[in-house]
Amino acid sequence: MSEWLSDRVSPRRILTILPLLGAAALLALSGFPGQTLVFLGIVGFAYGGIIAAYPAAISLLFPSDAGPLAYSRIFTAWGLAGLLAPWFVGQIYDWTQSYTPALWVAAALSVLSAVTAQKYIQRA
Repeated sequence: MSEWLSDRVSPRRILTILPLLGAAALLALSGFPGQTLVFLGIVGFAYGGIIAAYPAAISLLFPSDAGPLAYSRIFTAWGLAGLLAPWFVGQIYDWTQSYTPALWVAAALSVLSAVTAQKYIQRA
């Protein structure tokens, strides 16, 4: 599915729309906690789509020997975020006694990802 989509939709568009979808779901989750499963499903869909889109985007944006280096940097940062995010969310909860601010931070980072894709990925 991701190959089909990446052949028809530009990496710039995919890497803009999916983080915005995730951000919208995170913000909705902070306002409607009774719909947790629905919004976490949307976040999971966006996350899965993003992680599937990055290799295709990298191969298009870095077709030479720079591709493996770009791939390694992106996924090293991804892994580092995966290690640090739970600790950071725990700190936010300890400070505020709520997960809502952590959802806002995650949504803001998703929007930043979309803005970065718009700014740095060439139109394709």
